Amino acid sequence: MSPDASSQSDETATLSLPHNGFVMQPSSESLWRPDVSATGVFPLDDPRWKELSTRDGDAAWVPDWLRALHEDPLDVELFTEQWPALVSEGTTWPAAVAAFPYLVSIARRVSADKRLEHVTVLGLIVSDSTPDMWQATVAAVSSEDAGLEHYAEALVEARRIAAEIAAIPHRDERDVRYLLMTLSALNGHPELAHVIDNLDDEETCPPYAEHLWGAGGGADT
Repeated sequence: MSPDASSQSDETATLSLPHNGFVMQPSSESLWRPDVSATGVFPLDDPRWKELSTRDGDAAWVPDWLRALHEDPLDVELFTEQWPALVSEGTTWPAAVAAFPYLVSIARRVSADKRLEHVTVLGLIVSDSTPDMWQATVAAVSSEDAGLEHYAEALVEARRIAAEIAAIPHRDERDVRYLLMTLSALNGHPELAHVIDNLDDEETCPPYAEHLWGAGGGADT
């Protein structure tokens, strides 16, 4: 197969993520769509954000946070300060699923060499969710005539922007591990993603933990 044919096949082939039950078609269109009345992406001014949960309570604050990041996607401090309220400690909260297309669009606007944290968060949201919670949340925040396809598009776009990072040399071994975890999650392999994420744990992979921390050591010692 010629390079051109391979590229064309990659763009037109259907991608299935068994973990979340979606069949997705790639799309390069921006997922940030201010004219929410014409789309199925959950509107930022929808009062139902208050009904979605985060680690710290309801998600009423999330729309303003997303708007601020859209205005300044390079505000790393703002991003880093708040994202753990959406996904942390092995748990993805429903507000993270609702915010996923916006987070993908924000990550797209950050250059590939600076977006590792953004795509890692996307990977964690997918790997630490459950199919039932993901689908229930998307159904709850989607309109009747649109919505599911936009979340499917967001997953494909997340995979694409993560792959762009893979083309950049990474000297930091931890960054490579986070990238591999993210690619596994976005390709529908949550168990592999969890194993990669926990490789520094002595119980998961003693030889690698010893490589990182030394014999008898650990991340917390």
